[in-house]
Amino acid sequence: DEASSGPPRTIPAIEWIESEMLAFEKAVLGFYVTAHPLTRHEQTLKRFASADVADLSAIDQGAEVILGGMISRVRMAVTKQGRNAGSKLAIATFEDLTGSTEAVIFAEDLEKHRALVAPEKLVFVRGRVDRKREAPSVHVSDVIPLEDASARLATAVVVRLDAIGLGTDGFERMRAVMRAYRGHVPVFMEVNSGSGLVVTLRCNEGLYVAPGEAFVGAMAEIVGERRITLAINAIPSRLDSWGYTIKFSA
Repeated sequence: DEASSGPPRTIPAIEWIESEMLAFEKAVLGFYVTAHPLTRHEQTLKRFASADVADLSAIDQGAEVILGGMISRVRMAVTKQGRNAGSKLAIATFEDLTGSTEAVIFAEDLEKHRALVAPEKLVFVRGRVDRKREAPSVHVSDVIPLEDASARLATAVVVRLDAIGLGTDGFERMRAVMRAYRGHVPVFMEVNSGSGLVVTLRCNEGLYVAPGEAFVGAMAEIVGERRITLAINAIPSRLDSWGYTIKFSA
């Protein structure tokens, strides 16, 4: 007939973005095939996480950790004991590229971070290790979106320089960037003399910064992206007693 003699029907080509494709894979198969959603964020996770899920069994009871990864599942429960008995809490399955663990968010902290405590959210969690049961878990006090990690988690900025090469103009440009992105995070300069001696200096408090992506991008234009490190531990502590300071005026 006329319908059967027409051109064959084709299935329209649909291009999914990676996040959609991964979501469909997880929904249909229960696991990821193409890639893990965290793979593209691996460098950010390494930069700001103080531990991996796989490390938890070797970390002391009550120690504070920062984990970076994804909330894959959430269930609600009710606190049965203590002064918060009867209040709601969230028990989330939190996974990174090394494994998964249970993350417990109690009522007060849950209320502050409710929008982020949901499946497929890419976040950093700060909390204390609980090893009272066979499998370690984390009691979460803070939940931080992945995109806010540099501004919220960095406790120091390290800029690596060569003694010769940047020049007065380069230092003036760096000072202008630090003044434009004022904040509460100290900036350290590691200066390589070229003869094997590296001197670490700390900028004065008037040049402490808010190390978000815009700041890092502006500094990278001057010194190069690989010469900037955002750290989550104050470095080095000996400078507190030595007191080396770069005398940039703020």
